[in-house]
Amino acid sequence: YTYGWELNAWGGNTMVVKNSHYSGSSVNGSDSHYLIEDTTSELLVAFEQVEMTVINSVITGNVVANDNTVITLIDSVVGDENDPDRTTNVYAYGDGKVILQNTVVLGEQITEGNGEIVVEVP
Repeated sequence: YTYGWELNAWGGNTMVVKNSHYSGSSVNGSDSHYLIEDTTSELLVAFEQVEMTVINSVITGNVVANDNTVITLIDSVVGDENDPDRTTNVYAYGDGKVILQNTVVLGEQITEGNGEIVVEVP
């Protein structure tokens, strides 16, 4: 259980979070990797060649892929079904990419620059 602070990955390292409530990551970079599985997270933001793979999880805040990052969400939900007034979106900025595989986004999907959001249906 990691609530109220962030675990972050840098310098090509890999961070694994499973079966947890994770505040999220918004400070990361340098070709690092994340595996987040069976977890509730408040926020996911990727910078500087970061790759995130999120499996069977709930993200109750925004998901943001910035330049040269990839966030893949598999069998997950972006949004808080218990708080319909809360706005949660998926963003892809610059060359950031978000891949949604069998994932529900309760808010909007927003791209800017060369950002890309790919929806893959099984």
